[in-house]
Amino acid sequence: MISWEWVNNVSYEDKFIEYILKNYDESKKDFDEIAKQLQMSDLNFRDKCTKTLAFPKVFTTNDMKLFSDFISGCFTVFNKVIERYISDEEYRKLFPYCGELEKLILLPKQFHVNIPMTRIDFFYNEKTKGIKLCEVNTDGTGAMNKNRILSDLLSYNTAVREVLGDGYDTFELFDTWVNEFLSLWNEYSGGKANPSVAIVDFLDRGTLNEFKRFKEAFERNGISCIVCDIRELEYDGERLSYQGQAVDVIYRRAVTSDIIENFDSVLPFIAAVKDDNVCIVGGFRTQVIHNKVSFIVLHKKETQAFMTDEENAFIRRHVPVTKELSFLSAEEEGVFENKDLWIIKPFDLYYARGVHAGVDYTAEEWRELVEQSIEDGDYLMQEYCTPFRTKNIDFSEDNPEAREFGNMTGAFCYNEKIYGILSQQSAGGIISHQNERVLASVTI
Repeated sequence: MISWEWVNNVSYEDKFIEYILKNYDESKKDFDEIAKQLQMSDLNFRDKCTKTLAFPKVFTTNDMKLFSDFISGCFTVFNKVIERYISDEEYRKLFPYCGELEKLILLPKQFHVNIPMTRIDFFYNEKTKGIKLCEVNTDGTGAMNKNRILSDLLSYNTAVREVLGDGYDTFELFDTWVNEFLSLWNEYSGGKANPSVAIVDFLDRGTLNEFKRFKEAFERNGISCIVCDIRELEYDGERLSYQGQAVDVIYRRAVTSDIIENFDSVLPFIAAVKDDNVCIVGGFRTQVIHNKVSFIVLHKKETQAFMTDEENAFIRRHVPVTKELSFLSAEEEGVFENKDLWIIKPFDLYYARGVHAGVDYTAEEWRELVEQSIEDGDYLMQEYCTPFRTKNIDFSEDNPEAREFGNMTGAFCYNEKIYGILSQQSAGGIISHQNERVLASVTI
């Protein structure tokens, strides 16, 4: 087992790079085999294949303790915001939800947790140990299968065996979710055995291979499970079903914004949820935190009023300054003149669509982007958090060499407990679905 002192004295990145450069041909051969395996795996999906780098991201037990404390603080704050949204009509006006979505958010809780599943993405400065929140993914949280496959492929990486030996652990994210999922079903049903589970999404948008792996995990644990398109569910006023098979409990992967956009096509699902005739793991109150407007609201005086001094300090320390994007706010904060200090994001898109960091653009390009985003509406501007940069090697490049990549860390949380870490790296100013490299994460 590698000691904490060893990691502090000699950076594991340096150890990996030293080994790889001394054993370059062998390491390149390993990477080529890993790339080949990725091409044949679930991660080659819809003509896009996940990319990775030469060695994994390593976190220590001390890092994991720090992450756990941060996540605990996040849920304390998130839960207070959700509960205030539910109870306070005036507070609800701070959020852009109205009509049907608000009605869905206000539905009674079916079990004790507000957010059964989420991936909280954050920027971790490995030198200062500072953490800044980036994004909260609740609706449709994914990428567990990326972690699984990349972790399995570590067996092809000689550098990992030489540098880490057997002194590391990876994360299991499927059976652990089934256990947490069933604990919520038991709470809802009073312990009714053998529920019929449906994993639902708009299947033309969903990550089908990942759904298949979750289906297998449910069945491995003796639970009947189907994967179905949310638009094909049927409801007779008492039971929700799919092709004649009753559905007791739903694992919702359909993103709330997609549901609202296609509301008329999912009416049976909506009716069953409203009637409380199906248990839904991933109810709509998660949207209060999922939407990036929550970053704006967290800094408002209305939120500060019901947070403790400690909780307000937590928000100031970990939540980037965020405001609604307008010509007035952009001028007041110097967004045009100080482009490298700002990033702009849409309120509620995913896969980093519409996200732009000033550091990636010329002054002229940046002004044009900001002005267009203001015209489009529903954009926020946020303090830019420079990703902590560490070295790795991308063997897919023409002349691979050790160079720096920005890091973003994601914590997979089931029922408010961390079960895994997603590590993403990018050479650009933002770490996005388009240009990221995903690493297996391990703990030592």
